[in-house]
Amino acid sequence: MVQAPEVIVAEPPAAFLEPIRDPYKAVATTGGIVDQLIATRGTLQVCTAQVDGMRRWRDTTVRKPQ
Repeated sequence: MVQAPEVIVAEPPAAFLEPIRDPYKAVATTGGIVDQLIATRGTLQVCTAQVDGMRRWRDTTVRKPQ
């Protein structure tokens, strides 16, 4: 008897699905703008690390076509 193939859906690790905090807030001074830039860069680094992590996870868990 032939059975239908089982479909397995792989999910990314939960840590990579957590939302990135929004670094933006109202600024009124030059110092506030600098702080905003620093916060934005930090958030971008976190986001980049998550995307890189997703790619590494995909490359190690998803079968490549042969």
